[in-house]
Order: sequence, then C-alpha cells, then structure tokens
Amino acid sequence: MNDQSLRYWIGFNRINGIGAVRMNALLAYFSDLEQAWHASENTLMTVLNDRRACANLVQLRQTIDLDADLITLRKIGARAITLLDDDYPPLLRQISAPPPVLYIKGDLQQADLRALAIVGTRSPTAYGVKAARGLAHALVKAGWTVVSGLAKGIDAAAHSTALRYGGRTIALLGHGIDQVYPADHDVLAAQISKQGALVSEYPLGTPPYGKHFPERNRLISGLSRGVIVVEASLRSGALTTVNHALDQGREAFAVPGPIQSPESAGTHLLIQKGHAKLITSIADLWTEFEPGLLESPVAFVPDEPAAKVKRSKPIQSGADTKHTARKANADEKPVANLFDLVETPAPPTLTAADLRGIDGIDEQAITIWGLLHDKPLRIDDLCVISGLAVALIITALTMLEIHGLIRQSGGLIYAISELE
Repeated sequence: MNDQSLRYWIGFNRINGIGAVRMNALLAYFSDLEQAWHASENTLMTVLNDRRACANLVQLRQTIDLDADLITLRKIGARAITLLDDDYPPLLRQISAPPPVLYIKGDLQQADLRALAIVGTRSPTAYGVKAARGLAHALVKAGWTVVSGLAKGIDAAAHSTALRYGGRTIALLGHGIDQVYPADHDVLAAQISKQGALVSEYPLGTPPYGKHFPERNRLISGLSRGVIVVEASLRSGALTTVNHALDQGREAFAVPGPIQSPESAGTHLLIQKGHAKLITSIADLWTEFEPGLLESPVAFVPDEPAAKVKRSKPIQSGADTKHTARKANADEKPVANLFDLVETPAPPTLTAADLRGIDGIDEQAITIWGLLHDKPLRIDDLCVISGLAVALIITALTMLEIHGLIRQSGGLIYAISELE
C-alpha cells in the first residue's frame, strides 16, 4: 500500500472507538479510507452509528498531521501494514476482528507460519525458566518461530533462548512500537527486531497501559499455531492467552509443576479443566504438529539425558503448513526433553557495535562489557585489567546493569547477563 493510502489507515487507527469492525463498515460504505476521512459528520454517523467515535474523528482530523507517523516510523526503522496488504500475517487474518493496522520493527516471514507461543509468569521459578528455555531451544532447532510478549520472566527466557540458538522470535507489544516495556529489555528488543520482529497494533506514542496487555494476548495466540503455558498463577495473564487461543481454534498446552507451587496453580487448573493439554516432553508437541520428528514420546526427566531422536523426511503440504517441517542440517536434532538445554552458552549474539548508541553506554562501558565476556570479575580485578579509575568502572557497571547487559552474580562480582 502506498503512503498516500496508508496515512489514512494510520489516522483512523488513532481514533478512539474505531476498531476492526467499524473500519470494515467504513470500507464497505466508502470507496477508500481517504473518502471516509473527509466525509461529513452526518454521513459518518450513518455508517458508524456511534456519536462519540464520530466526534473523535471530526476533532482529530482538524489537527493531526497524517504524514508525521510515517516519518517517525522511517526514522526508527519500523513500518506499518494493513489488512489489505499481501504481507499481513495469514494466521492473524483468521482471528475475529484482526487489527486493521500493524506496526512492525523487524520482518515477518513465511517461515513464521510455523510458530508457537511460550507464555507464563513474570516471576518464574528456576524450574519454569529452565522448562521455557528447553522448549524454545527445541522449537528453533526444528525451524519453528517462538512467539511471546517481551515481559520479564518466562517471556524473556523464551525470546532470549530463541535468539541464542539462532532462531526466529516475535514479540507482541502492549504499547507503541516506538517504546520498550519493560525499559530494561531495550537490548533484548533490539535483538528481536534483528532476528524476528516486534509487532504492535497500537499507534506510535501509546504508553504501556495495563488494559492493553490482555488485549495484546489475543495477538500472541493469533500469530501462533498454539500456546504453551509454562508457569502461571491463578490470576496470570497467560490464562487469558489460552482463552483467546481456544476461541481462535488454536491448540493450548500446559507444563505441569510442583503441586505446592503457586506459580503452577494456573497451569494445573488449565489441565484439570481440559483447557490445555498436558505437556511433559517436546514429543507431546511433535505428536500434534510434527509427527515425523519423533518415533516415541520421551519422559519429562530433568536429570537424565534426552533420548535419541530419529528425524524422518519432512512432510510437505501445500497451503496448510500445520505439518510442514523445515529440513535441518544433519547435526540439528530436535531436543526431546524440555530440560535438555545446552548449559554452556553460545558465543554472545551482541557485539560492541550493538551497544554504541544505547543511552549511557560509552566506550569505557563497552570495554568493561568486553572484559566480562571472558569470566565474571570483581571491581578490583576490572581496575587492574582495564587500567580505568574505580569511579569510571562503577559508572560503567551501573549503566550496563540498568540496561540488563550485566548482573551481579554474588557480592561485588559482575557477569554477563542472559537478558532475562
């Protein structure tokens, strides 16, 4: 869609009270949205049957600069697509009332038709983090895209593991594409935009209001073939994601946890009510989506090595990609056990060039960051190795920690962060 037409879609997306249903009504009545934008209030009232939405439109169109958002999107390296564009995600187009406009930083690919969402609590246990990592590792090794919501905890574990193992990952945002929330996930968000995409339905400048995140959850499930809940309390937003998934005809899975753990109470409820299928190994997913990848299920046993997996020839199917498999290299075997994750981290995906331009990160901070890649170090060790003054080192460490690039691993020992 050219900019002349796109600007009106973006304009309508800023009008409170005009969503997917009313946009469809406008498109059905007018030849295009440019004509709708300039229509009289009486005509708009006839089409929309909502006095407040009409008043909002009449007021906003007198003051808004329709080109401003297009200029800003180009400046931040993002773009907007509409329901009429060929590259609008096919899975999302299938849901009830899909967003008329999507703002994207990064890229969406045909490969993302094979995507699964991993969601859960913002305050996971070590058990939950390890399970999320194992799942994400297994998915990207088999060529699947990992979808989540950029939140702390399970979301971040899923995103960062997908990145670490060279896979694709998509983050759905509850705010404008020009912002990052939580703020200390700015580096993680930047990496996702390079190895997948950040996606939002909200106009530029929209803050992370609480009500947006339950709304955002329908897009997490909408962009995915299914949703996996790792850990969730009884009041977790991850449960709403499952509700959306079921409404959309998607599959839902839940990882069991310790029976006394409040972080697993929600996942256990999903299993008890029959709303989500129990998942004890990656084989449970492949049984549903990739039957050619495994001969038999593998038990969910954290302390035992994963069973060997035999890879058969991927199944090919035309437009229906439910059982399509990417042919992997000979040494890329799916991870069978949820906990079967390589514990030795791969070489860091970030480079010094990635850090330049981040607010507060100067050359001294980049030097310290580079030294910590070898091993965790104390402040006095950093003084000796770098030759920098203590005050400069403390300032550098503070800024690196604020941006989630390093962490304290005990006492005054600092180490590279895993971005969770």
